[in-house]
Amino acid sequence: YTGSLITESGAIISLLLEVTGECAAWSSTQRCKMWESIFYTGTTVFPVVVKAYLKTIEEQDATYVEEAQKTFVETVAPLLIRQHSLDPTGPWLLSAGGIEGPTAADFVLAKPLGNARAMGWLAEFPALE
Repeated sequence: YTGSLITESGAIISLLLEVTGECAAWSSTQRCKMWESIFYTGTTVFPVVVKAYLKTIEEQDATYVEEAQKTFVETVAPLLIRQHSLDPTGPWLLSAGGIEGPTAADFVLAKPLGNARAMGWLAEFPALE
């Protein structure tokens, strides 16, 4: 990989997981669930939550933030919970799939969930805390 410039976070994670062999012992279903979570976070969760969070501190656009919160509460968070069979006793996204400890999916989701928590959006979703 020397000389290659890789700047997209999902590609960097993919490279690191491949090089380290971190997921080598996982089943194809377990790997698929991790990638599903990473892609969903990057394409849906991150844009909805982080852009709204920035609107609370930069442009002060309350209407945008309210609409984003509605999307998060009605669509984004419920799908995350359903995808991973999350409950308040399971600390990691892929715990229900038999993977112990945090994975790349947890680390990728930490930033947008931290922003959602700061805006008070996780009150209805203790499994995402």
